[in-house]
This record gives sequence, structure tokens and C-alpha cells, in this order.
Amino acid sequence: MFVAYFAHMLADPALAATVRETPPGLQRLLCDMLGQGRELGQVGPEVDIPAEVAFLLAGAEGLQAGVLLGQHTPERAVALIDHQLGRIFR
Repeated sequence: MFVAYFAHMLADPALAATVRETPPGLQRLLCDMLGQGRELGQVGPEVDIPAEVAFLLAGAEGLQAGVLLGQHTPERAVALIDHQLGRIFR
């Protein structure tokens, strides 16, 4: 299903443009949220917020395929993301 959707996206410029705008918006939102965490003392000054957000989103995207293929359970995928979040938050 994903491959079919991806192929359709490549062939439809309007759909591709919409999908292309989604990650930057989500990245901005997560950067803002981690920035608020920093203001509250929950995220240390040593944390590179844009890099962590990019890694979290890439990890979540990769885990989606792993769950669909049966390489990870949904619970394991959540645990892996929680592990990464634990590195970021104090």
C-alpha cells in the first residue's frame, strides 16, 4: 500500500507538493515543543534540538516499515522512541 501511494505521489505534482510540506511543518512543531521543554529546564542546553527532531522523525518513519513488516512489535517501536526521548529530556 505504501509503495503504491508513494508511486502515485511521485506521479502527481500536487500530491507531492502537499506531502513535501508535511515534514517541515512537523519538524517546526517538534522543535518548538523541545524549545519549550528547554525553557522549562527539561531539555538541556547541550541538546541540538533540530538534529534530535530530524533523528526522531527519521527513526519513527523507519520504525513504521519495521512494524508493518513484522520486524518490530508496535510496543517495541514505542519503546525505541521513548528511549530516544529519554536521552533528550532530563
